[in-house]
Amino acid sequence: MKNAKKGKLAKPKPRVAPNFDIDIRHTLGGAVGHDLTITVEAVADELISRVETTLDSMSIGDDTLSPPNSLYKREFFGQGYYTPGNTHRVVVKVTGTTSTETATSIWNDI
Repeated sequence: MKNAKKGKLAKPKPRVAPNFDIDIRHTLGGAVGHDLTITVEAVADELISRVETTLDSMSIGDDTLSPPNSLYKREFFGQGYYTPGNTHRVVVKVTGTTSTETATSIWNDI
């Protein structure tokens, strides 16, 4: 390529280790909806102060931990609707004493 500019490649930014281990599990919940289990574990010196959970853009949980804690677990039963072919998205936003992280799980009803 004659007109291509020569330049230096940008160095990739180092990946910052997460402050939280976020686990999202889902199963078909009986006749309707899904059962969800959200588990968050703080890493190193971080503590969990708030956990917000949405399913398909609708809030299903907003928990403030007072005092902040190193472990959070909550189960949600019969959430949303099961319809073959539908795509679902769970987003968990964790706010800690020094940082915020988000995890997402996406699946399709079969």
